[in-house]
Amino acid sequence: MYKKRDIVEKHYDTYKNLLEADKLYLHDNESLFGHMFISFLSLYGYAKIQNCIRKADLTSKYSPRDLIEQFRKVYMMDLDCQMILTEVPKKISEIEKKLNLKLFHK
Repeated sequence: MYKKRDIVEKHYDTYKNLLEADKLYLHDNESLFGHMFISFLSLYGYAKIQNCIRKADLTSKYSPRDLIEQFRKVYMMDLDCQMILTEVPKKISEIEKKLNLKLFHK
């Protein structure tokens, strides 16, 4: 029971501090609900990335924030109604293989 509580506390800390979701300056309900929804989706994505890192036993090397910084270098472009991936750097390709994500097919 204590371990489950610890996970909830860590996710709440991430939600508050890393995503900065506690700073609300919104004036109407729709803006507040939209902000909360996007913050929830961000936390969900963060937790999924964290679980991938944990499954690959790479928690000592990478954090979810590190991976987001690395993977943001890869772009997908729409060229004449065809989706094209830009060049995937070797380092990112190696990380993707270690995490077994299968994002970049050849």
